[in-house]
Amino acid sequence: MNQVNDPLTAWILEDPSTRAPLALGILGTLLVLPLAIFAVYMLRLGTSAMTMREFPPRGYRLLRSVTPITGDMAARQGRLIRIMAMLLLAGAIAIAIFMWRFGVLLGRSH
Repeated sequence: MNQVNDPLTAWILEDPSTRAPLALGILGTLLVLPLAIFAVYMLRLGTSAMTMREFPPRGYRLLRSVTPITGDMAARQGRLIRIMAMLLLAGAIAIAIFMWRFGVLLGRSH
């Protein structure tokens, strides 16, 4: 067997059936966590816009001064943001599941 110089690879190859899913699960978490946090932020933003019927909602920091959109257009903007947030969250969950399943398959192949 060839000697592995990378400690992480050597650690995974010692017991690939359990360590490959664990390593890919950790990597998946590191990839998915920022996406999930951003999706939650977008959900809150969209909900605030729908509730206040104003976009951007009061209390959110802006990079520059803008005239807020009010009424039905603001509620529509809030709904669109919430839909995008849910799609982002679904994508993040799909990535996490894929990484976990890929790790399980890698573990089985050794």
